[in-house]
Amino acid sequence: ENDEVLKSAKKLNDLCQISSHTQYALTKVLKDKEWVKTFLDESNSRLHSRYKEVKNAFEAHGLKVLPAEAGLFCWIDMRKWMKSDTWEAELELYSALQNEAKLLMTPGFSMRTEEPGFFRCCFATYRPV
Repeated sequence: ENDEVLKSAKKLNDLCQISSHTQYALTKVLKDKEWVKTFLDESNSRLHSRYKEVKNAFEAHGLKVLPAEAGLFCWIDMRKWMKSDTWEAELELYSALQNEAKLLMTPGFSMRTEEPGFFRCCFATYRPV
């Protein structure tokens, strides 16, 4: 263990604590079991709906979306859009998606996937009303 790092981290902890007012308010909210159930049900419904929208959009372009059963992300197999089956080709596709299509996803390389061509997509985005 590095005592200097631990000492610095402990100092940061003091700056990052949640205020007692916020803790009190959150405690009140979480004690309301009906509200919590309604919130979770609505959240799950919205996440499922967004997942289906994202899945359908990618599949409409001939891409395979790996099934997502929980969480905020899904994996898209984009190997068919790569020039070759290499990490360099994945990076090239990542750059094109970001710079040309304005689509920001996480390339598999940065998530330590076993092979190139899989991108992680967050489908839990804000939808304007």
